[in-house]
Amino acid sequence: MGLNLKKKAQDLPQETEQKPRSRKAKSRKKSGPGFNKRDLLVTAGVMVVAALVIVLALQFRKRVDTVSVVDGAYQYFGEQKLSYSGKTTIHYEDGQATLKDSSGEHVLDHKPLYTNDQELILPVAYAWYDISSGRIYRLEHFSTVTMEGNQIVLKDGDKKKEGAGGFIYDGQNTYLFLERAEVTVGEQTVNLPAMSYVVSQYGNTLQYYAVGSDKSVVIQAEGADQIARFGNGDVLNLGTDTLNKANGSWQLLVADPSIMDRMD
Repeated sequence: MGLNLKKKAQDLPQETEQKPRSRKAKSRKKSGPGFNKRDLLVTAGVMVVAALVIVLALQFRKRVDTVSVVDGAYQYFGEQKLSYSGKTTIHYEDGQATLKDSSGEHVLDHKPLYTNDQELILPVAYAWYDISSGRIYRLEHFSTVTMEGNQIVLKDGDKKKEGAGGFIYDGQNTYLFLERAEVTVGEQTVNLPAMSYVVSQYGNTLQYYAVGSDKSVVIQAEGADQIARFGNGDVLNLGTDTLNKANGSWQLLVADPSIMDRMD
C-alpha cells in the first residue's frame, strides 16, 4: 500500500514537467512563420487597392491619348485639302496620331489639324517659343490653339495661356505662328495671320497655309533663304532652324520638344 503511494507521488512530478513542455511547444508553433486570417485579409485588401490603381491609370491614359471632334476637321498635305467628316476620333500611341472618321482610318503627320478657322489641335508635341519672354515650353500632343476675341489661347491639359505670341515648332520642319509673321522665300513675300503655318524643306520647297484662305500654297525655293520676321524684330531662319533675336543674340531651335518643360 505504501509502495503504491510512493510510486504515485513520483509519477506526479513527471506529469507536471511534461505539461509545460507541451505548452511551450504549442507556443513555438504559433510564433513560427505562416498567415492567420487577419494577415490574409490585409494582403487581399492591398492587392485590391493595387488593382484599382492600375485600372484607373489605364483609364486616365486612354482619356489623355484619345480625343473626339464632333463636327469633323481638315488638314493640308501640300496643296491638297483633306476634310474629315462626321464624328472624328484621334488616337495617339508611340509618337503617332491616327484619325478615324466616317471614311476610315488615316495616319496623321505633324501638321496642325483644324476643327475650324478659329481652333486647331496639335497631333504631336510641339515646342512653344514665347519670343517676348525668350522662354521655351513643351506643348503635349492634343494641345489646342484657339483664337478667342483678338488673342491666341493655348491649352495643354489643365494648363492654359491667354495672349500667347511667338511661334510653335515640331522639331522638324513645321512652324505655326501665334502672331502675324512676314515670310520671305527668295524674292517672294507673304504676310501670314496668326494661326497660319509653314512647312519648310530646306533648299527645296516652302508650303504655307494662311488661315481662313481655304488654300495651301507650295513655293519652289530653289536654294533661296526661307525667312520669317516678327513684329518685335526677331528673325526666324526656317531653313537652318535658327532664331536671330532683335538684341543681336541667336539660338538654335530644339530638335526634340519633349525635353522641354510644360508651360506654367
